[in-house]
Amino acid sequence: MKLKWKGRHYEKNPMEMVTAAVAQDSQFFDYFCGKCCCAKITSSSNADEQDDTLDSVFCSELVAHCYQECGIVDRKKKAHFFLPKDFSGDPNSIMDEHIFAEYDFMDEVRAVRKDVWGWAHKFYKFDPNSTYVKEDEDAKNAAAAALCDMAPAESAAAIEMMEAKDTHIPADPNLAFYKAALAEGAKSRQPQPGSL
Repeated sequence: MKLKWKGRHYEKNPMEMVTAAVAQDSQFFDYFCGKCCCAKITSSSNADEQDDTLDSVFCSELVAHCYQECGIVDRKKKAHFFLPKDFSGDPNSIMDEHIFAEYDFMDEVRAVRKDVWGWAHKFYKFDPNSTYVKEDEDAKNAAAAALCDMAPAESAAAIEMMEAKDTHIPADPNLAFYKAALAEGAKSRQPQPGSL
């Protein structure tokens, strides 16, 4: 199979993927755009009239074709009608309709670390079983806790650095959160009236 694909080009015509998307979501496009808008694309796509020459392919088209060649996916739909979302946990994936019963896809593993900047990047911990939102929140809270544990002069210097005055770098996106955490921490450290 490797030799069969050697020298093939990546699909440069964006209409290939647009056609696949319109064909998969034809009811949506018909409802919002009317049949005249996408009728030509959806009618030819639904009839599978387009030639699946594979002279050039886009990513999911190549994967679909390989799965069809290996007998994992049926050939009811041509390879160029599969989109990247069909090989993921996307709820709109059409793969369940086309994968043979003895095969199943495992859940994706998130293996890419999010690019984090600002004070929180020092506290960011990648967890493949977590979400970006949870990781951001954990990093932000850890960064705020670290600021509160610093001596007042150190935390003031850190805040000044985050404000990024007179530089081309934007201020830290969590600056207001950190200032509020420092103010709250300072309040909690003050002696309460009537206490020793």
